[in-house]
Amino acid sequence: MGDRKKITAVTISKSQVYCGIEKAGIPFYCHFEGYRQVWRTEKDRDRIEYLAERRNKAHERALELYPETEYFLDIDSYYVDQTSALLGLLDEYSSLEKTVILGASTWWIDGRYVPLKINFWDTWTTPEGRGKPYGFRPSTPNLHPGMIKVEAVGGLVIYPRSAFERAGFGVPEPFPEAGNEINYMCRASGLDRILTFNVRGFHPSPFPPLPLPTRIVKSFLISNTWQSLKDKIGPLAPENLRVASSRFKKELRLNSKGDKSRG
Repeated sequence: MGDRKKITAVTISKSQVYCGIEKAGIPFYCHFEGYRQVWRTEKDRDRIEYLAERRNKAHERALELYPETEYFLDIDSYYVDQTSALLGLLDEYSSLEKTVILGASTWWIDGRYVPLKINFWDTWTTPEGRGKPYGFRPSTPNLHPGMIKVEAVGGLVIYPRSAFERAGFGVPEPFPEAGNEINYMCRASGLDRILTFNVRGFHPSPFPPLPLPTRIVKSFLISNTWQSLKDKIGPLAPENLRVASSRFKKELRLNSKGDKSRG
């Protein structure tokens, strides 16, 4: 990949954000013009057309500012402060022998359960990641350990300038089965698309965190062991959760005493 000064990092955001990658000598452009609020997980054509337009303008403006750009480090704003992941992705890309589109695996922490669950995030763009466990390390012929070939990668990605210039971002067809604006660019590039599980970015959870007692009770209520308790208590309303939490704590104390007596 050569000189890192020929890499330009770019993001779209609702306001100016800063990126730790600049400390590594990599130019960074944040495009916040033309922002409007949209549902971030909605598979809506108007939303994808809007995002495609913003991404195209961001890349065009970045090229005006940094015409020597040879590679784009395309970063969703959620990941701009995850410097170790950004640098890790650059190192992974430098180790490859051919020009590809390389994306980091992205994850989110589901705090609604005990223990916490870590799930693959961008399953629309990269359905191949669905259900993969955190720490997954595949072995794929002709690829480095931890990498797999996919249809598209998004969120935290590096690719040559030519991949963008070939077609830019758009709405793939048939929509939404064919994915989003990232899928459009990836397919039109004609390059291999690689997902690396060696580099991980973390996306904010789409769910607000639950108090620990609530998470404990909810986790047990969805298991067969506690199905009978759920039937007795009813829906997971706050007052019912308090009752369940009290019963759960009592059950823990009884089990603890039982364990001691057997010892």
